[in-house]
Amino acid sequence: MKNLKKFVALLLAGVMAMVMLTACGGGSNAETKAKENKMIDSLKTQGVMTASENDNTLRKKTMDILNQDIADAKFSILGATFMANVHVDGQEDQYLTVTATTKYEYGKVMLSLLDFIAKEVGQKVPGADVNVKANGAWSHVCVVVQADGNKTYLAIAFQIENPAHKGK
Repeated sequence: MKNLKKFVALLLAGVMAMVMLTACGGGSNAETKAKENKMIDSLKTQGVMTASENDNTLRKKTMDILNQDIADAKFSILGATFMANVHVDGQEDQYLTVTATTKYEYGKVMLSLLDFIAKEVGQKVPGADVNVKANGAWSHVCVVVQADGNKTYLAIAFQIENPAHKGK
């Protein structure tokens, strides 16, 4: 009976530790939501986003891409992991979906690299001469921020008209 009590106490201590660790998982939804809103405000200030809010139709795909890039991030120097990537989907569709991922603290740098993103789109979609600031607006913009303990990551997805789309 004495061993049973010790076992139950140990089990309860383990459960409590798991609950505490899960509850302190590196950033609440309110924190990531505030960071998402800050990035959206930056996009609006730059004049590339005219929508009033985050586009939820792109959210799941953007989150999946961000999670995959986080999992694939292996490049590190002196223990610091660097992660940045550009994905282009929808080469056959009317709109290209461009997703750029990086660490959150590099977000401002990413926003200033719009020309680089345009060149990446041009390389991944041969024959497309894309200016991501065309018409001063991206359609369907989605910003996702995710924290995993002590690091915070950012993904920005947007759709632009596919100049190579055959349905024009």
